[in-house]
Amino acid sequence: MVKVALIPWLWPAACALVLAAPIVLVAMPPMVDFPAHEAVVGVLRHRGDASFFPSDLYVLNWGHPNQLQYLLAWPLAYVVGTTKALELVVALAVGSIVFGAARLARHLGKPAWTCLLAAPVAVGWNLHWGHIANLLGLGALLWMLPDLDRFARSPRWGHVPAVLAYFVFLYCAHEGVLVVAVAAVALFSLAYGGNLASFVLRAAPCVAIAAGAFIQLKVQHLSLVNEAYLTAFSTTRVRMIPSTIVGFYDLQVGPYVFDFIGIVVVLNAARAFLPAQKEKPSRADPGPTPVTSRWRALAQRHRFVVLGVVLLAAFFVLPPSYNGVLFFFHRFLPMAWCILVVATTASTGAPGERASRLVCAAVPAAMLALILPPFIASHVAYRQLDALLPAVEKGSGIFSADLDVELMNAINRQGFSARNAQGHIVAKRGGRALADYTQSPISPALVNPAYAWQVIAKDTYIRPSNFRPKLIFASFRYVVLHVADASLALLTQAALDRDARLIAQDSAWLVFESSILETKSLDEAEPKISFDPQDTLGSRIREIASGVLGDRPPQSGGPGEP
Repeated sequence: MVKVALIPWLWPAACALVLAAPIVLVAMPPMVDFPAHEAVVGVLRHRGDASFFPSDLYVLNWGHPNQLQYLLAWPLAYVVGTTKALELVVALAVGSIVFGAARLARHLGKPAWTCLLAAPVAVGWNLHWGHIANLLGLGALLWMLPDLDRFARSPRWGHVPAVLAYFVFLYCAHEGVLVVAVAAVALFSLAYGGNLASFVLRAAPCVAIAAGAFIQLKVQHLSLVNEAYLTAFSTTRVRMIPSTIVGFYDLQVGPYVFDFIGIVVVLNAARAFLPAQKEKPSRADPGPTPVTSRWRALAQRHRFVVLGVVLLAAFFVLPPSYNGVLFFFHRFLPMAWCILVVATTASTGAPGERASRLVCAAVPAAMLALILPPFIASHVAYRQLDALLPAVEKGSGIFSADLDVELMNAINRQGFSARNAQGHIVAKRGGRALADYTQSPISPALVNPAYAWQVIAKDTYIRPSNFRPKLIFASFRYVVLHVADASLALLTQAALDRDARLIAQDSAWLVFESSILETKSLDEAEPKISFDPQDTLGSRIREIASGVLGDRPPQSGGPGEP
């Protein structure tokens, strides 16, 4: 009996394994924010080690939302290191989305293999940008929705503590999914109806968690970077749907992959309208709630479709950024996708199930083919960077930038990001960086506000590849640049030779050490440095390339030499 019960879960298990394996097998996944999160794990892991950080540079900051990823990775880091620990958390998040979709499908009387259609979201846009908390939160939300649905259908005071515990877990995973969970309970409650007492009972855990979240927002203090209104790139939101699902791994191939997946989703859902279908009753609708009208019956039957449509509408109407969160509205589309592909698929027993299952299996295969080249490129690049890290003295100031970026100053033409490599270096070698998540107001390991260098971070955060050399090298001891183009690398060396010397190089990586840094102390107030705002790396490179500085001899033995 146990083996028979496990059979429906074989497809989710296979899908989760195939999608999660590349994440833990590479030196670094191609996730934009992954190294910035790794810095937080590194600070927690090496807290108290004076060779990594001054004792007063970072302070603990527990109790805020979105901290589950660090709680999971922190103990693992003592065993497998910071990078692998966070990779395992990401793999867990990917698996939780697949299994959560399967559990929701079973709850709605759909086949468990419907979770194959959640693969684009599991390894798509959120993964590519490194939104680990969103991935964990989505997996937890999908897993908990059946229980929240049952609570809304048959509320009991004895179930309130469990529902409240669910909400607290979602708060720890990601505050956005907590809001969606509360909205789901509200929608389900309207669908099921009931007397005043039942509505009060359903509202009790929602009001309690909302009060806690409101208090947290009041005590949270945004940094200058978080307070900046960071708008997303401008284009119509309809055109953004494919990339917001499958990611930006390949701008030419990605849209075709999305089109293929969309066709599979539509055809699979269309099976519900074929004649002679033999639907099994949904587990979610045993019928204890009396139906008083045709509209109430429709609301109960399509409650998850309504929830998905509401989330889809949020994608179209919410602002690009909110409360320091960039890509605010984007985050609702993956949730809408997972709920809608499950809720609209044909029920178990519908015609063509075997053929549809095989076709749906092509969805994770297509996503795997799309993401593997960037995964391999990122793996090779960060293996090369790790080989250079011994040249970086522990406990130093680090700045990094990717000079090859093409998309939103974050993702290069190989489909991965090196702009946040500074976070990876902080995790491995200690010190502090210009921009990583130790500067987020909800980070459990926070840069001491007394020593926060916020002005320079705000000045450089949006376009780190066009930094001001004098300002950066007067603040940070090391600058690590990713430059795949050999000609641009030579121009960069010449442009920086007045402020730094090249101390290590391997393929696309250049490691510079400042020659103008006056103090190596990291636990001090933000340095006040006078600089020419027009003197940027880009302006220097353009001058050299145009021949204005082309005849200036390089420093002896310095990075200007070919």
